[in-house]
Amino acid sequence: MEFSGLTFVLTDDCNFRCSYCYQKRGRTRLDPEAAKRAFDLFQPFLGPECSVNFYGGEPLLAAGTMVDLVRHIGSRAAGRKTKITYSVATNGSLLTGGLLDFLESHRFTVLLSFDGYAQDEARRRGSFGPTVAVLRELLSRPRVKLETNSVFTPATVGRLYPSMRLIVETG
Repeated sequence: MEFSGLTFVLTDDCNFRCSYCYQKRGRTRLDPEAAKRAFDLFQPFLGPECSVNFYGGEPLLAAGTMVDLVRHIGSRAAGRKTKITYSVATNGSLLTGGLLDFLESHRFTVLLSFDGYAQDEARRRGSFGPTVAVLRELLSRPRVKLETNSVFTPATVGRLYPSMRLIVETG
């Protein structure tokens, strides 16, 4: 049996309270040592290409665990033929310079949760401007692959077209 992907849910905590979120909120965090042991357990069964994905709540609330695990994987994968790629799904609010540098140096795919012009209403008031700034920063980093995930509800669907236009025009 071969595995082509491993997903680590780093925390069920989140710093946003999106109106449509189905995620049960809590304060649980993945133990860093347990994450390393889990990777070590699965490593012999990894296929020639494997994605390691980080989710949450907001996984960057446990960014230290993610960084430690990526470094651990790098030390264990040296000399192996498995190509490992990384992704993180985030609301972007915790993406700072040092963390952005780390994501870029490890060629992460960042799945940015961004609801465009519905952002302040559906996600967190005041988050639209900072998220647009993060979107632009991610686009300026050539070794980061960016994807966006947007949710529009019956209450916000009227903002779909201008939001998608913003995303496309931003790059």
